[in-house]
Amino acid sequence: MNIPNNAQDPLANLRDIHLPAEISFWPPAPGWWILATLAVIAIIAAVLQWSRYRRRSRYRREALAQLDQLSHDTASPLVQLAEINQLLKRVALTAYPNQALAQLHSEYWLEFLQRSAPKTRLEDSVATLLRDRLYGPNTVTHEDIEPLLLYSKRWVQQHLRESKLAAAEVASC
Repeated sequence: MNIPNNAQDPLANLRDIHLPAEISFWPPAPGWWILATLAVIAIIAAVLQWSRYRRRSRYRREALAQLDQLSHDTASPLVQLAEINQLLKRVALTAYPNQALAQLHSEYWLEFLQRSAPKTRLEDSVATLLRDRLYGPNTVTHEDIEPLLLYSKRWVQQHLRESKLAAAEVASC
């Protein structure tokens, strides 16, 4: 019997196994594109928010630097007292541009300082300096200025911005 050659060996007609091509990591799936886009947007938003915060709080950093400079100043205590009060008013005018603060003095000024930084306690010695001794007798010493400097630094760091102060006043009513 004469059998064809390929009929005798049925495996002779089969081809080798072809493996599929390896899956490439590029281009990524659409979900990865969306995730990457969201990550870039989040990074840009964080950088913009950080730069906005730095710009808005620059006046605080400059005021603290000036207070540090005043603490090492050898001028008379009365001059230091006037300069610290002037610096506090400049900071207040920067933080609260829509309020008439320049003419505040004595009890009204102290009340504003306390209201704008409720976490900062206004000590009696500091209140006496700003209320009575600023325009009164020249009996101010360097020891009297130290608590005022500490209070001023805390006030500059902790005072509320105008919008937060308005919200706090509404909440307290």
